[in-house]
Amino acid sequence: MTDTQPFWTGLTPIELEGTPVLLDVFDRLVEGTLAMTGDGTASTVVVSVVSDRLDPPVSVFDAASPHHPVEPLPAARGLTRVDPMRLGADAAPLAGDRVELRGVPGLFPYAGRADGRRVRVRMGSGPDPVWVPRRNIAAIVRDLRLTPGEPGLYRTRDGGILLRDGSGRWRRIFDAAGEGDGRWPDPGAAIGAARLRALGPLSRIRLGES
Repeated sequence: MTDTQPFWTGLTPIELEGTPVLLDVFDRLVEGTLAMTGDGTASTVVVSVVSDRLDPPVSVFDAASPHHPVEPLPAARGLTRVDPMRLGADAAPLAGDRVELRGVPGLFPYAGRADGRRVRVRMGSGPDPVWVPRRNIAAIVRDLRLTPGEPGLYRTRDGGILLRDGSGRWRRIFDAAGEGDGRWPDPGAAIGAARLRALGPLSRIRLGES
């Protein structure tokens, strides 16, 4: 499979079940997961995006059986998989991050404290977290959530500013990478899922923040 092929190429409904995704619904990005839906009486298996913001779920694939590769339905054009982001070992960890250690298989939950030289992680079944020196960390792994639930202003990773309105649409307010007047683009232009993903992770701008 090449990098230009859709993420679902060659995968079956069973392999896709539970995959976190973004679905572009009329310029509104909805976060959800893939799940097999239906009552079991149809001749094909249907895979849909399930979310508390979608009623009913939106069907994006079908397949001859749970073990056959899926075929995209029209709604799949607005689908983007949400993959974890691998940040450098010196990145500032956040709640919910996982830590990849050099030479140790698996990912370990960040335990909420870091002092610049060390990061505290939970390993094994012991009750207490342990401090791990930065030199032993390969990466900080972050489950990237691109669609924060609250409307408001958000800063992109390159210093730009986005607005999420009350209907869930995203619009660019300030383009840090632009030049001249291009730094203040047309605020009416909505941002699609692929572009939003490239601008993440996003951080909320609070009132009074410069």
